Amino acid sequence: MLSCCNLKDNATVLDVGFGSGYSIALLAKIVKSVTAIESNEHMLFLAADNRPLA
Repeated sequence: MLSCCNLKDNATVLDVGFGSGYSIALLAKIVKSVTAIESNEHMLFLAADNRPLA
């Protein structure tokens, strides 16, 4: 899915409804900045549990 977006390494991305956070993790490796918005509280906690530790 992300390969068809032709994203550049200096891109800023807004991910609305990010679900489990998988796409954010991928995006964070290839673009400059990712801002994510999730309205479903359950998915927000799931994504927080899935985030990699820095």
